[in-house]
Amino acid sequence: MGRIQRIALAEDDIKALDLGYPRSGKLLMRNAGTTDIIVGYTRTDVTDATASGQFFTLDPGIVYTFDMSQTSGFIAQNALLYFNSNTGDGTIEIWQAYEN
Repeated sequence: MGRIQRIALAEDDIKALDLGYPRSGKLLMRNAGTTDIIVGYTRTDVTDATASGQFFTLDPGIVYTFDMSQTSGFIAQNALLYFNSNTGDGTIEIWQAYEN
């Protein structure tokens, strides 16, 4: 089981997503578009990315895999992550895979 999301991002239309889940499993993220998508812990990180430098870039076509855990090893268990496609329209696919 799990949850699958496909989110369209218009240029500079920032989306805040809660990727936390109270079960162990895997989180898979893929930039399904053709432009870079930047990810940060705050809206400012992805709005003013060149000035803050506090962001991670999801390159197009690559699947990123993270552990989901109730206690450790997860990238944002108790916080939102902010996504921005600041150089054109983009699409991100997110799959939270876990056992029932």
